[in-house]
Amino acid sequence: MKKYFILIFISLLSFAPISAQQIQERELRSTWVATVSRIDWPAVKLGATGHTTQTKSQKDDITFLLDSLLSVNINTVFFQIRSHCDAMYKSSYEPWSEDLVATRGMEPGYDPLQFIIDEGHKRGLEIHAWINPYRFETWPDQWLGKPGVYRETHPDWLLHYPKNATSGKKPVILNPGIPAVRKHVTNIVAEVVNNYDIDGVVFDDYFYPYEGTPDNLDSETQKLYKPNSMSIGDWRRSNVDELVKSVYDTIQKVKPYVTFGISPFGIWTINSSVAQKEGITLPSNITGMDAYSQIYCNPVSWMKAGTVDYISPQLYWPTTSTGQSYNRLCPWWSDLAARYNTHFYASHSLTAIDKSKSALSTGDILMVSGEIIPRSFIYTEQSSDRKEKQMSLKATDLAPNEYGLQIAKNRSSIKYGAPGSVFFSTKHFYYRKHYSTDYYNKSWMQYLRNNEFKYKALRPAIDWKKHKEYSGVEGLELNGSKLTWTAPDPGLRYTVYIVPKTSTDFETNKVKYLQGVTYVNEYTIPNDKLTDDYNYAVAVFDRYGNEFDITFRKLQSSIGNESAPNINATICKDGDKNILRLSFNSEENTSISLHSVSGTKIADITSGMIVGTKDYLLPDNLANGVYIITIKTKSMTKSLKFIN
Repeated sequence: MKKYFILIFISLLSFAPISAQQIQERELRSTWVATVSRIDWPAVKLGATGHTTQTKSQKDDITFLLDSLLSVNINTVFFQIRSHCDAMYKSSYEPWSEDLVATRGMEPGYDPLQFIIDEGHKRGLEIHAWINPYRFETWPDQWLGKPGVYRETHPDWLLHYPKNATSGKKPVILNPGIPAVRKHVTNIVAEVVNNYDIDGVVFDDYFYPYEGTPDNLDSETQKLYKPNSMSIGDWRRSNVDELVKSVYDTIQKVKPYVTFGISPFGIWTINSSVAQKEGITLPSNITGMDAYSQIYCNPVSWMKAGTVDYISPQLYWPTTSTGQSYNRLCPWWSDLAARYNTHFYASHSLTAIDKSKSALSTGDILMVSGEIIPRSFIYTEQSSDRKEKQMSLKATDLAPNEYGLQIAKNRSSIKYGAPGSVFFSTKHFYYRKHYSTDYYNKSWMQYLRNNEFKYKALRPAIDWKKHKEYSGVEGLELNGSKLTWTAPDPGLRYTVYIVPKTSTDFETNKVKYLQGVTYVNEYTIPNDKLTDDYNYAVAVFDRYGNEFDITFRKLQSSIGNESAPNINATICKDGDKNILRLSFNSEENTSISLHSVSGTKIADITSGMIVGTKDYLLPDNLANGVYIITIKTKSMTKSLKFIN
């Protein structure tokens, strides 16, 4: 059975106001999938020979990981593909990672990045490639005698740090001050963007090492490249800034829809004079590491220059901490991002979440300045030595709804309707049979799904970039359980909505009915929703995150003939009345009715024979919004869409 649609857009008044209900239509929801040291994946390495079983195990873990994230309405995955100048993908520059295979450089027989892209996109999940730009070795001689050792091919590119007395680390990094290094890292990113259908690239906070960089460590590079008028600190920050700009500009040339973000340390600076130079007021009573001067990280510079699409500061402290208050840092970062038209997505640490607590009981909470906070938080100063120690809390203190407070603070702090949360790390979201259940937290998952992420959400749109406009999809058909439509262009995504015919709030809360996102022009309707009780709708959702006009496919008796008679229809005003002016010749009994976009009938307009041009009065006092007028005969149905 074929159905015809006429879409008429006539702006009579204005769009309906956005509902005040706490439903997030737009929100980035992601997790960091750490492959370094196999924190999150893979649970097992591939052996030197005969690793068919291990390959299957790695792939099964990825699909289960993605299914677990999808079950709590996560929409994005930050997948670590380069942690130590190595690769979780087919690289022409660097060897396969020893976190993936038994020996660095060994061929794994499959491509993990391609696999997670394919499986992620099947589920409508965005995949962002997480890259560490400079880190080469963490421990002394970590890759000595193994493939991809820059000390053999480019020893002049490396900075060798002294051994840290506390951690025992002896970092070696690619020297950010060398132009050839910046070009090399940019080429690595360009190869990934060119060769893979990723949705984003993200750097984390590993720039110059946390251990601190002695002034003379890069003295030879300073002689070659540092202007005499520039301080060492300003020069090192400019080295990072130049890499960021180079990567951003390259992405814009190749695939501008691929987002580029960075996750800096959660404190920009504690130096008020630095902030004053930028006309910025620092958040009050914040203490801790000064990333601006210690790791030469300057996110203000990137946002100001427009060389990042988003920032995701690592706000790894609870809402109750004093020197590093989430409740002060979150709105400060949000305001700063808004100042430079950049998206802000907070990164949260799940290090201290307690799987035994499903929620806080009444006796566990206090009211402070109108906010609910856990009574038992104990905070100690973070260590700059290891990122995992930035939040030093008793393991029994953090219940899931502490993160609910953080998510609520994100949402209330956002100035442009684009909040987001990125959780470190993914091991708390899924259980791998190879490991114990120490990390997997079922109560956390239940809390997130039942409360904060009850409904799906679309990733915020990068709508300031030039993009093509699209109208509603055409050729929307349901064959069996498969919904299909015509793709207006290759490489697009689509949103799919399944709406009960009894629904009355689709126009104001459409995300409640979002079934998913698809990267192809078809979608399989679940069996439990394959009934006459539902209407189905599809919209183009481009790779920038822009959603366009929604087209409905209604399950009701529809057209029998293949050629639709000519119908001319307009909506016009007569004073404060809405008039349907219809030109139509039909020898059949014709009924005209008014519906909401979700398909709920609002009123019958008329029925009978229609010959020539006639005016029909629509109901008075229609709320502002989108409506469908259905014209139905025995042999055909047509739908007219208008905006009141």
